[in-house]
Amino acid sequence: MVKGTPRFDGLAICEGTFNLLSTAATLTAKAAFVDNTTGKTHGWTEVRAGWSKETLRRLKELQESMEADLAAVHFTDGSSSFNGSGSEGVPPGLGEHLRSDEAPQI
Repeated sequence: MVKGTPRFDGLAICEGTFNLLSTAATLTAKAAFVDNTTGKTHGWTEVRAGWSKETLRRLKELQESMEADLAAVHFTDGSSSFNGSGSEGVPPGLGEHLRSDEAPQI
Protein backbone atom coordinates (compact mmCIF):
# COMPACT_ATOMS: atom_id res chain seq x y z
CA MET A 1 0.00 0.00 0.00
CA VAL A 2 1.14 3.54 -0.78
CA LYS A 3 0.28 6.40 1.57
CA GLY A 4 0.09 10.11 0.86
CA THR A 5 -1.93 13.30 1.12
CA PRO A 6 -5.15 13.27 -0.94
CA ARG A 7 -5.48 15.82 -3.76
CA PHE A 8 -9.23 15.99 -3.34
CA ASP A 9 -11.25 18.12 -0.96
CA GLY A 10 -14.78 16.97 -1.56
CA LEU A 11 -17.20 14.17 -2.32
CA ALA A 12 -20.03 14.38 -4.82
CA ILE A 13 -22.84 11.89 -5.46
CA CYS A 14 -22.91 11.28 -9.21
CA GLU A 15 -25.17 8.26 -9.74
CA GLY A 16 -27.64 6.29 -7.75
CA THR A 17 -29.88 3.25 -7.95
CA PHE A 18 -32.62 2.11 -5.65
CA ASN A 19 -34.74 -1.00 -5.34
CA LEU A 20 -38.16 -0.56 -3.79
CA LEU A 21 -39.51 -4.00 -4.70
CA SER A 22 -38.04 -5.76 -1.67
CA THR A 23 -39.35 -5.40 1.87
CA ALA A 24 -36.21 -3.46 2.80
CA ALA A 25 -35.58 -0.66 0.30
CA THR A 26 -32.00 -0.57 -0.91
CA LEU A 27 -30.09 2.47 -2.12
CA THR A 28 -26.68 2.45 -3.81
CA ALA A 29 -24.78 5.61 -4.73
CA LYS A 30 -21.64 6.20 -6.76
CA ALA A 31 -19.61 9.11 -5.43
CA ALA A 32 -16.57 10.91 -6.83
CA PHE A 33 -13.57 12.21 -4.93
CA VAL A 34 -13.18 15.71 -6.41
CA ASP A 35 -10.77 18.61 -6.16
CA ASN A 36 -13.02 21.67 -6.00
CA THR A 37 -10.15 23.97 -7.04
CA THR A 38 -9.26 22.21 -10.30
CA GLY A 39 -12.47 20.25 -10.91
CA LYS A 40 -10.48 17.02 -11.28
CA THR A 41 -11.95 13.70 -10.20
CA HIS A 42 -9.45 11.56 -8.30
CA GLY A 43 -11.43 8.38 -7.92
CA TRP A 44 -14.79 6.79 -7.25
CA THR A 45 -16.43 4.91 -4.45
CA GLU A 46 -19.72 3.07 -4.13
CA VAL A 47 -21.86 3.27 -1.00
CA ARG A 48 -24.51 0.63 -0.34
CA ALA A 49 -25.28 0.90 3.37
CA GLY A 50 -25.26 3.27 6.30
CA TRP A 51 -27.96 5.62 5.01
CA SER A 52 -29.61 7.77 7.65
CA LYS A 53 -33.33 7.65 8.46
CA GLU A 54 -33.59 11.14 6.90
CA THR A 55 -32.12 9.92 3.60
CA LEU A 56 -34.47 6.91 3.53
CA ARG A 57 -37.43 9.20 4.34
CA ARG A 58 -36.49 11.44 1.43
CA LEU A 59 -36.13 8.38 -0.81
CA LYS A 60 -39.75 7.56 0.04
CA GLU A 61 -40.72 11.17 -0.80
CA LEU A 62 -38.90 10.83 -4.14
CA GLN A 63 -40.75 7.59 -4.84
CA GLU A 64 -44.12 9.21 -4.07
CA SER A 65 -43.31 12.25 -6.23
CA MET A 66 -42.20 10.07 -9.16
CA GLU A 67 -45.34 7.92 -8.85
CA ALA A 68 -47.50 11.07 -8.86
CA ASP A 69 -45.74 12.20 -12.06
CA LEU A 70 -46.36 8.79 -13.63
CA ALA A 71 -50.00 8.87 -12.55
CA ALA A 72 -50.48 12.27 -14.20
CA VAL A 73 -49.15 10.86 -17.47
CA HIS A 74 -50.75 7.41 -17.48
CA PHE A 75 -54.08 7.71 -15.62
CA THR A 76 -56.96 9.75 -16.99
CA ASP A 77 -57.78 11.10 -13.52
CA GLY A 78 -54.11 11.60 -12.59
CA SER A 79 -54.25 9.47 -9.47
CA SER A 80 -54.58 5.95 -8.16
CA SER A 81 -56.66 4.49 -5.37
CA PHE A 82 -53.66 3.11 -3.47
CA ASN A 83 -53.05 4.92 -0.18
CA GLY A 84 -51.09 2.39 1.90
CA SER A 85 -47.44 1.82 2.56
CA GLY A 86 -45.18 -1.18 2.81
CA SER A 87 -44.30 -3.02 5.99
CA GLU A 88 -42.49 -1.07 8.70
CA GLY A 89 -42.61 2.20 6.78
CA VAL A 90 -40.75 0.77 3.78
CA PRO A 91 -42.14 1.95 0.45
CA PRO A 92 -44.30 -0.71 -1.23
CA GLY A 93 -43.22 -2.52 -4.35
CA LEU A 94 -45.31 -3.18 -7.44
CA GLY A 95 -46.77 -6.29 -5.83
CA GLU A 96 -48.66 -4.13 -3.36
CA HIS A 97 -50.16 -2.06 -6.20
CA LEU A 98 -51.25 -4.85 -8.55
CA ARG A 99 -53.27 -8.04 -8.26
CA SER A 100 -51.36 -11.18 -9.22
CA ASP A 101 -53.46 -11.62 -12.38
CA GLU A 102 -52.62 -8.08 -13.58
CA ALA A 103 -48.84 -8.38 -13.60
CA PRO A 104 -47.43 -11.84 -14.28
CA GLN A 105 -43.97 -12.56 -12.94
CA ILE A 106 -41.12 -12.41 -15.44
